Parts: sequence; structure tokens; C-alpha cells
Amino acid sequence: LGGVTLQVGTTVANTGSMSVTGRNVNMTVSGDGSGTLAVTGSGNQTITANGNEIRFENQTGGNIGVSVGSGLQSFTTTSVVPGDGNMFVLASPLGTGTGGVSLSTGTGGSQNLNLKGGLRVESQIGGNATASAVIAADNGQTISAKYVEVVSNGPADAIIFNNNPGDNTSTQSITTSGQNASNEGLLLRAVAAGSQARIQNGSTGAQNITVNDADVFRVIGGGTNSNAELYSSGNQTILVQSTTRNNLINVGGVTAAGQSFVHGKNQSVTAGTAGQN
Repeated sequence: LGGVTLQVGTTVANTGSMSVTGRNVNMTVSGDGSGTLAVTGSGNQTITANGNEIRFENQTGGNIGVSVGSGLQSFTTTSVVPGDGNMFVLASPLGTGTGGVSLSTGTGGSQNLNLKGGLRVESQIGGNATASAVIAADNGQTISAKYVEVVSNGPADAIIFNNNPGDNTSTQSITTSGQNASNEGLLLRAVAAGSQARIQNGSTGAQNITVNDADVFRVIGGGTNSNAELYSSGNQTILVQSTTRNNLINVGGVTAAGQSFVHGKNQSVTAGTAGQN
């Protein structure tokens, strides 16, 4: 898929759904184009890669928008053979136009990401301040992946959030089952000056973070005046557990020039359960 528009429905009365399935599902835009996959009303949107990866990559000054209204938006990779089962959300590195990528729902909509591989949400080096990479749900968000990386290499933000307006009690749940090449199960890294790498639950419901079988969960604002943050308006539960890994939680660092936060209304933080490191 390139700079095209595929849309189901035109009004909030729509109940039709969209399903996109392939060995790979790749939406890449270039040449100042934009790409749109949209479902209006209460219809669902299902995107499935049977064998390799899902990729939304902006290489230009246009935008990529993937959206539903009040329905369910789901992304699934079903096999790591012969591929890796990863999912990429990559904003533009060009520094012209807008250059953003947004996977989002409208009011009442929810998201479910079930990935055999890792998830990377990244604003890229060379992009401008509008070239954000965003995954956003209004009424509940569940992410299951081998690892999750939220990285602002460019000046724009890289964000995963649930219910930014904060007007419901929906839950944000993120569970990882392994680690990336740097042994991180969950990474929030703000590299560029003034940028943000953030996972946020804006609802009054719970945020549940479970990191399995990884050496480290890392939050680091590396760039000057940058912000790396795990935030919840509701209760926050963090569990890092493995019988074979180090079960570390690292927030900040000696070379970090920005801010590094883990913040919740009420917090439960566990690094290793009984008998673990």
C-alpha cells in the first residue's frame, strides 16, 4: 500500500468493517504523498500479517493515517517463520511537510495489538517537529509483543496513549514476552533535544505493564530538555519478571540530559518475584 485512500463508510452510521491480510502488510508513502486507511462509525478495522511484518513508514512530507471511529482497531502478526513478526510505526526523516504517522481511534474506539515480534514506534532523525509517530486509543488499549520500543530520535514525539482526554475508566495493558537486541523488554528513549518518548494512560482506569523474560525495562530522556515517561492518570502496576534474566528497572542515567519519569496515581512496582533476581 502506498499513497492511497481506502475508506469504509462516510458517516457515524456506518457499521461496515475493513480487513487487510497478507504475508506482509506494508504502507509506505514517498514523493509528498499521503496514505489513509479509515473506517467510520462503529465498524472494526483488522490488519493481519501472516508470516512477517506490519510496517507503516513515512518517507515524505505527507501523512499516514490509519483510523476507526468507535469500533475495534486490531493489528496481528501470526507467525515468526520465516519472518520476525515485528510491527513498525516510523515517522518521516525528511524534515519537510508534516511527515507524521498515526494509528488511532475515535471516541469509544479501542485497540488490540497482538504481535509475535516486537513493536517499534519512532520519530526519526532528520524529521521536523510535526513528524510524530503515534498509536492512540480512546477507550482501551491492549498490546502484547515480544518487546516494545518507543523512541524519539527526531524532534517530534513518539507516543503510545490511551484516552488522552481522560474522560473514561478504560484500561491500558502492555505485556512483553522477550527482549530486543539490547536486552530490553520495554524501552522509552527520548534522544533528540526537546522530544518526548511516552506511554500514557489518560483515563482513570488502570495501567498494567508486565515485562517478561528481559534483562531490563528502561526509561531514559537522553536529549537536552527531552522527556521519556511512563504515565498513568489511574492506578499503575509494573511487574518485571523472569527466572533467567536480570529483571532490572532503569530510570534515567548518568549521561541523560533530559527527564526520565515513571508516574502513576497509585503505584505497585515489582522487579523480580520470589526466588528471582
